[in-house]
Amino acid sequence: MRRHVRLEPAYTVADPGGPPARRLMVDVGAAAQVETMCVVPPDPAGLLLYFIGFDVALGGREELKCRVLAHTTGFAVVTSEIAGFARSGDPLPADVRHDLYQGDSAGLAAMVRRALELASVAAGVADLRPVHVLAYSTGCSLAVHAARDLADVASMTLVEPVAVEQRNIVTLQVANTVDLVRYPQALMQNHRLAKDVRRSRMRVRFGLPDLLALATTLSSDELPHTRTGRMPVSLVRGGESWLCPPGGFAHLAATLAAQEIAGITATIPHLGHQLWNSVPAVAAIAEEVVAPTAAWS
Repeated sequence: MRRHVRLEPAYTVADPGGPPARRLMVDVGAAAQVETMCVVPPDPAGLLLYFIGFDVALGGREELKCRVLAHTTGFAVVTSEIAGFARSGDPLPADVRHDLYQGDSAGLAAMVRRALELASVAAGVADLRPVHVLAYSTGCSLAVHAARDLADVASMTLVEPVAVEQRNIVTLQVANTVDLVRYPQALMQNHRLAKDVRRSRMRVRFGLPDLLALATTLSSDELPHTRTGRMPVSLVRGGESWLCPPGGFAHLAATLAAQEIAGITATIPHLGHQLWNSVPAVAAIAEEVVAPTAAWS
């Protein structure tokens, strides 16, 4: 059974408190290094693996998001940069890049999964159960593959999945440009946060071949054709998003319903793909989608 909800983020987010994030550089194979981050609350009730999106670095805003997620769910939160699109600038292995050009992100997902596993071990939370998965944008494609190879995944939440319908790189870039116009609108919701969080912008590095390979996969309808297992799967979309088109999003939701996969299908009006840059939106998703989905499992 699937439940449809409309989210209205608050304009204030209380400081979640809790411990600071633990950061660690890890090797994920083929001379590739990525940064990982863990936020572990006292007596965590489980483990939340968070798959970030393309061109996201683990700066102050990402740390605040992880603290909000940990505070709301009670889970230890572990995240990682995406190999090939990290501040280290290390390129993707040739075989992983080749697979992306074929519309298959499983190889890249395995590298991110490896980083999350190493970070979880280093933080002493690798054995926490249950395990839940949260992903945004590009991370959605990686999370669905990774979840099949992780033990005891109890629920998954996909925010603004991109690879939901067939497009080409040109139309994907047009959609990206339109959504970037709404980027300031998402940031405006952070106006009550500390200045260092509002202005947080750290850059990752990547090469053109890796970018084109990733864009090829994101232009495909990979996600509706990738099985998720029987766990609850929730979906979130910004009502004005172009990168997560309404038709493809509806098709993915219908595919899950046809497979009798339980979960929540949520929409945040007035925001586009950049909604994940709004900390109030993240807080609303954590409270009204991630936590209920985890409890549903």
